[in-house]
Amino acid sequence: MNTWLHDIPALHAGGVTLPFIVAAVEVQGADARAKTLQCVAEYVDKFTPVIQAATRTFLARVWRERDCGVTRCWFDSVAKPCVVLRRIEEECFA
Repeated sequence: MNTWLHDIPALHAGGVTLPFIVAAVEVQGADARAKTLQCVAEYVDKFTPVIQAATRTFLARVWRERDCGVTRCWFDSVAKPCVVLRRIEEECFA
């Protein structure tokens, strides 16, 4: 079971959107993934619900594609449109 989610202090959770996503794509097992999706609200941009919804969609897609053998690496899924990564790019690098 992945316990890394509980190791992130809630106090510092505001700026962990990208690290959370990068770590979350590696979560395996139905229970751990369900808990990860619940944690999105706490660790992903609390002020933009659209980003939280997009993160849940992105994670579910990456996990589904990996489980079905469509991809082996989550970077393959990033090549597809991803509102989360696009928003981070716009905010940080524009």
